[in-house]
Amino acid sequence: MDQQTTRNTPFRQAVLALGSNLGDPLIHLQNACAAIKHLPGVRFLKESNIYRTSPVGFSAQRDFLNAAVLIETTRSPETLLGMCLGIESAFGRQRSVPNGPRTLDLDLIAMEHTVCSSADLILPHPRFRERAFVCYPLKDLFPDEHCFGIPFGPLCFPEDQQVWKTGFSLSKNS
Repeated sequence: MDQQTTRNTPFRQAVLALGSNLGDPLIHLQNACAAIKHLPGVRFLKESNIYRTSPVGFSAQRDFLNAAVLIETTRSPETLLGMCLGIESAFGRQRSVPNGPRTLDLDLIAMEHTVCSSADLILPHPRFRERAFVCYPLKDLFPDEHCFGIPFGPLCFPEDQQVWKTGFSLSKNS
C-alpha cells in the first residue's frame, strides 16, 4: 500500500502532461482524462486546452495532440507515476522508438513541494521547459507562467516546435 495514502495525508497538487498521435488521439486523450479522474487518491482540478504540436526528435510521424491537467493527490510521486504507466499500458502504449509515435503518453511534470531524482523519476521533469508541447498547455493552467514556483514562458518556448490550439476539450461533454 502507498505509504502516503492515509486518512491524514494532505493533498499535493501535481501536473500531468498528456500526448497522443496514434489511432484517434482526441479520443485517447479524453479517455485518459476520464481514467485520471477515477484514480484513487486523486482529485481533478483543471484541464488545459488541447494543442496540435509538431513531433520532436523523431519527425517522421503524425503531429501530436497534447494537453495538461492539474490534479491534487495523496499519492507519492512514484505511485502516481506507476498509476500513469498503468493507464498508458491500458491504451496499448509501446516504447519501441524513443520520441516515436504513441497511443498515449502521460508524464508527471511537477508536484507541489516535491523535488526528487531516482532511476525512474526526476521531478520537476528535467526538460519540460524545452518542450512547447508541455509549455503551451501549462500556460492554460498557470497563466502567471510559474508552475509551483518554476518559471516558464515565452523565453522558454522552443521556436522550432510548431503549436496550434485546436478548440477541442479533454471533457467529452464540452
